[in-house]
Formats: sequence, C-alpha cells, structure tokens
Amino acid sequence: MTDASRGNAHELTMSQTCSSLHAVDSCLADLYARAIEQQGALPTLKTVLLNLVIRAADPALEASAQDFAARVLTRVSSRVIVADRASSDQPEGATVSVVCGVTERGDKRLCGEVIQIHASQGAIIGGVMPLLLRDVPVYLWMLGDIASGHEDAADLLQVASHLIVDSRQAVQLAHTMKDTEWLRRAFGGPRVVQDLAWVSLHNWREAAASLFDPPAARESLADLSEITVSYLGSEDAALPPSLPLLLGCWLIGQLGLTIQGAFHSRDEGYRIDAARGDQPVPVRLIPDGSDGPGLLSVVIKCGSDAFTVKRGSDSKLDLASVHNGEHSELGSVDAPDEDDVALVVSVLRSYGTDRVFERVLELAITAIDQFLLVDERSAKIRL
Repeated sequence: MTDASRGNAHELTMSQTCSSLHAVDSCLADLYARAIEQQGALPTLKTVLLNLVIRAADPALEASAQDFAARVLTRVSSRVIVADRASSDQPEGATVSVVCGVTERGDKRLCGEVIQIHASQGAIIGGVMPLLLRDVPVYLWMLGDIASGHEDAADLLQVASHLIVDSRQAVQLAHTMKDTEWLRRAFGGPRVVQDLAWVSLHNWREAAASLFDPPAARESLADLSEITVSYLGSEDAALPPSLPLLLGCWLIGQLGLTIQGAFHSRDEGYRIDAARGDQPVPVRLIPDGSDGPGLLSVVIKCGSDAFTVKRGSDSKLDLASVHNGEHSELGSVDAPDEDDVALVVSVLRSYGTDRVFERVLELAITAIDQFLLVDERSAKIRL
C-alpha cells in the first residue's frame, strides 16, 4: 500500500492492490478507514456525483487511461473505473485508489475513487457492472478511435447514460461519425453523446457568433456569399479532419443553409456546396499542407463585407471585419488550448443533451456522404 501527497499538502491519495475483483469493496473500505485516520481536524466524506468508465480501444492507450482517471478525479468527485484487458502473464484483479481534496472553504475533505480492473475480454463487463454506483449517471469514455478495438462496447453501452468520444482520433472519419450517431441510439439508447472535437470548438464558435452581435453586421448576413475555414492539415485524404468539418457544418446550421453536394481537389481543398434558397453559399475547408491538427481561421464573406476569426497565438483568437470598405480590428478573445482531461471535465459538468451538436453531427454525415460519393465517381472515371 502506498500513501502520497498530490497537488498540495491538504490532498491525499491512497492506493491498494486487490487480489480479485470481488475484493474491491473491501479494499475501498480499508482505504477510507486509513483516510479518516489521517484526517486530523477535518471531516473526511465520500462524495461521488457520477460513474465514469474509461475503456481504451488499444492496449497502448491503457497507460494514458490510468493517468486521465487520476487527473479527472482531482476536478470532479466521481467513481472512475478504468477497464483493462488482463495480459496472459497478469492475473485478474484490481488496483483501487482514494483521492481526497480539501474544499475551497477548507472545512472538509471530499474523496472520490479510481478503480483499475484487469479482466479477460469476456469478463470486462462482468467486472464493471457490480462496481457501478446506483442512482448517479454512468459516463462511458471510449478512448481512441471508436471504429476499432471496442469489442465490448455493446455491453458497456447498455449501462451508459452518457457516451464520450473523440473524432479527432479517427482513423476513418466516415466510420467514426456514423458510429457515433449509431451508438447514440443503439443498445438501450437514446443516450447523451459528446465528441471532444466538438467541445474543443467552443471558443471558435463563441468568437464567430460574436462577430454578428452588432446590428449592422447581422444585416450583412442577408448578402452571405462564402465561408472559408482554414486549418493545419494535408489535402491528401478523401475527407477533411473533424475539427474544420464540424465547425463548417455548425456554420451551415446556424446560418440556415442546406447541403447540396461536396467536392475535393488539390487546388480547391474541400468544398461543401451549400445554399440558402436559390443562393449558393460554398463552404470551403482549406488545409495548409502541414501535418499538425488545429484551426487557423474562419472567414465569412457577405458580398463585399468579410468577418474573420484568426488564431493569433496559442491562447488568443483575433477578430476583424471589413464593412463598407473599412477594415476594423475587433480585439481578441481568450482561447487557451485545453487538453483532453479539461474537455472531459467540461462534459462531466453538463448533464443535458446537446441538440446543436446532434444537428451538426447529422450535417457532417451528410457532407461526408457527398464527399465519398464524388470520390467514388472519380475513381470509376479513372478506371
């Protein structure tokens, strides 16, 4: 057994290895008893607001899952269960940890739990089920590409009220997007689904929407003519990455456009042929030819006017406009890059369904189908 201090002198982490999955409750009781012994003048309370099950698609991600679990627990009081496959030379069992932190008022110590279970493939759901606390939500975080490596997903989804995925990790974006929509409804759904790619776009969406707060800017939208999203990435793939695709589809939905087709070429990048009534409004997704992920800028053209959000630095987005021929710098907004744990924590703190994301996901799947249809036709012509 090990005791360790994390973060500050008032935070306590205690861990213990259990010989079998049946001994988890006993191990946790022992750890809580030890935490109470060390509480000093502060009362120690078990506080669990939700269950979070982390399931890695690839064994190579299991170490990351363990790290994520500990970091999530320092910010959201929960029971975090990391479900690993036991290797041939590793006995089935569990490692349990209790993590305690002092409240801001300093009047008590609140504790949550991390349970890392090692089970054979067929026994993972059997190991997880008895550990889920009743009467609190069950979040399932499918770590990695959801289109592969989740043979036990069906069983875990039957007990999950919320599903967390990350389309930025997609090997095949079309499969990932369609699987996300299918998993939202399958195996006892519908359930609340959140994509960390979508969550990471929050600052970009807020910044783009703020461009049209002034009445004069909103009036310019009557002449909407083109949208361009520039991003870090290569033009070689049949589909754009999820970040520019989701942002482009969000703009399509917010501006009342419909998707009529899509096109991809090395010269033009990716183009979604959208329209408002009879007025075409192409939405261009332009890669810069690099390998790195991330967005560079969004330009919304309305006739001779243009409204821009541009990455200024790692923590700022710069806003600008051209209106009636006059260029204006509209200041900057904070947009710090958030790691996966910060994004997951924001999801865990929002219980409700994100109807906007559900609509954007439908639009993204429509655009993907159009891109793939054109790609298939081009392949037949080449043959």
